[in-house]
Amino acid sequence: RMLEAFVDQPERPRSELLDGIERLRIGLEQARAARDRLAENAEHALARGHWTTGLFDMERAVERLNPGDDSERVEADRLRERLQAARRIKQEIETAIRRNVELNASYTSLEDDPMSTFDARLRVLQERRDCLIFLGLHVPNDRAELYRKDLRTIETQLAVERASDAERRLDALTDPTQRLRLARSTVEILGATGSSSDGGTEPSGRLIRLQDHWRTVASQCQRTVDLLHQQEQHKQRQRRRMIAIAVFAII
Repeated sequence: RMLEAFVDQPERPRSELLDGIERLRIGLEQARAARDRLAENAEHALARGHWTTGLFDMERAVERLNPGDDSERVEADRLRERLQAARRIKQEIETAIRRNVELNASYTSLEDDPMSTFDARLRVLQERRDCLIFLGLHVPNDRAELYRKDLRTIETQLAVERASDAERRLDALTDPTQRLRLARSTVEILGATGSSSDGGTEPSGRLIRLQDHWRTVASQCQRTVDLLHQQEQHKQRQRRRMIAIAVFAII
């Protein structure tokens, strides 16, 4: 057809054929530009967490690909891969939303169950924390802020559970050194929980009270250990003095 532009035909002027070819070229360029705008808008929507809108625009962009154009094969493959990845993430988001609700109900049931174990409650809280972290990264900012608020609550609940378990283990210990080691590790865990608050927000009042309580417990354990060391040193000095007196008496 391009060659026909250089062949005179009585029923069709050459200028008409050239105009038709030009209209076709412009139409193809406009279609490609519209498809590129759709793909760009889809990328922006996906980056903001608007998955439904982004997927709709991306699907329209993929539908407008020209499978017979070798020059667009790389772009076509990229758009198809991006569409598949976006569909997969959207499915993961929907699954995480449902799982978050299920885990919240499970933890509430465990709290009401006097036979529930620390490990079971901790496992549910940790899994829900992972869900909330994922949702906070992949949903729009207004919804992400709600999930981040829930995440701060979960972090506090995790700290409370760990502190309760540490309290139980502390009561079962009699060795002062082991008690001091447990108290110090609990203070470190609670401190790490407070410093990991999202967005630099202040830790909750409940967490601050727990931190203060365990610092007091660690100080008391430290005083007990120091007192025992002093008593041991006093006994050693007494023992050395008695040995010296015995040696002197023998001499």
